[in-house]
Amino acid sequence: MSGAGGGLVILPRQIGAESANVSRAGRGPVRGWRGWFVICTVRGFQHFVVMLLTPTQIFAKYERGEIGFAAVNEMMGLHAQGLIEEMEEDYRNPAAALLEYLLTKRATTRLVRKHGEQRLREVFHALSEVADFGPANLLWNALHLDVPLHCFLRMRREPVFRLVSLKESGSWLIVVIEHGPRPKSRVIRRKFLLQRNPAGKLRVVFK
Repeated sequence: MSGAGGGLVILPRQIGAESANVSRAGRGPVRGWRGWFVICTVRGFQHFVVMLLTPTQIFAKYERGEIGFAAVNEMMGLHAQGLIEEMEEDYRNPAAALLEYLLTKRATTRLVRKHGEQRLREVFHALSEVADFGPANLLWNALHLDVPLHCFLRMRREPVFRLVSLKESGSWLIVVIEHGPRPKSRVIRRKFLLQRNPAGKLRVVFK
């Protein structure tokens, strides 16, 4: 699959090898995508697009000795840069930012009324642990109660993330989400099957 500038788009399970030299963040459009990816040079090849690890994954790799502190700083810097760019975008277009806020608040209120906040947070956290799943970078801190629940939804802002349905079937939870580009013809719809492990933690068992 071709990427920006004709470069090859790759989505490996992990990024963070010491040999990876990040050249610039990919928060801007990459073939219609925004967020969750970075454009970098890897072992001399230019313009590779790779999925950015979540902060949880980054520190787990550091604790296992797989990456050094410099790599942690570099990747966390990319996360910070993305947040700053979105704040700047909101400042430039306050009307769009307000509309997105109102839409996510309304959707969250409806979901909480139907499913409860704790269950929603557990579902979002379980999804954040799915390998090669871009929205994990949005959901990784879903269990942090100080982060408002509506912050995990993106109704119109790309890349969108919407919870389409959440159904219980015996001991299973069936979750359908949409993510990626905003247009209906391009948005990605995925179904996940979740179940609690012996310790009571909700996990994705089929995707």
